[in-house]
Amino acid sequence: MIVNGVNLPDPDIGDPDFIEKFENAQQRCSESFTEAANKDVKWSEKVRSQCIAVFEFFEEVFGEGAAKQVFGDSVNLRVCVDAYAEASNGVRDLDKDLAAHFRSMGENINRQQRRHNHPQKSHKKYKR
Repeated sequence: MIVNGVNLPDPDIGDPDFIEKFENAQQRCSESFTEAANKDVKWSEKVRSQCIAVFEFFEEVFGEGAAKQVFGDSVNLRVCVDAYAEASNGVRDLDKDLAAHFRSMGENINRQQRRHNHPQKSHKKYKR
């Protein structure tokens, strides 16, 4: 998965532990954004808090050092939000690919089951 021009390993979206980690990290990031927006602090502090929320999301989802790898020393809200969207969309795309894979397997299995349960009837031979 490429995020902000950095190649991160594709997460295992078939693993329920990863899915739970991803969902929890998204929830915390969203809550942090809302909390920062509602704080009565300087604008710069709001932006910094929101960037930190995204950094923490990357650390939790992709592992220690991922935020530094993706963002370097930059603290820029636009870059953070774009990278967060790339990561979220990337995980959703992987999920769609997995679902399509299972659908195609299901169609093949269903076809095999129908053939097994309903063998072709032999045609009656005409008597001459």
